[in-house]
Amino acid sequence: MGSGKSTIGAELARQLGLSFTDLDQSIEDAKGSTIAEIFAKEGEAHFRQLETLHLQHFVNTHSSGILAAGGGTACFNGNMDVMNEEGITIYLKCTADTLRKRLEDSLQRPLLWQSAFSLDNHLHEREVHYQSARYTITNDGKIKEAVDAILGLIKTASPSV
Repeated sequence: MGSGKSTIGAELARQLGLSFTDLDQSIEDAKGSTIAEIFAKEGEAHFRQLETLHLQHFVNTHSSGILAAGGGTACFNGNMDVMNEEGITIYLKCTADTLRKRLEDSLQRPLLWQSAFSLDNHLHEREVHYQSARYTITNDGKIKEAVDAILGLIKTASPSV
């Protein structure tokens, strides 16, 4: 959440001439509701089921493309294993302070509304899942640098790209 997945993913797709899918946007489009509304009306467990279904749909219908998975996608239902099996996974790593600055005014992040929510604890809990991505890129907010680093990794991993 707030690491730049959608912005960097869209730019990466543009440069590679691939399709781009934002998993959260895909869910919102299918449900006709925002992620925040889905959380509020149907709960996180239901949202995580939708997320897994949409991830599986992406995997089944795209032979190539860039997917920006939601911040929690990797942490539930074996999704990280699926993503690692089906593609090149990249963890866009940011410090908690960087994320806090990016998210401080966000009203569209349901987990931020919870009174007991701690970004530091949240990041720490998810880190084990994120670290199982094939690659890690530190994203301090410079989109071009992050995209260039990812392009370098992809070309090393798949020289035909």
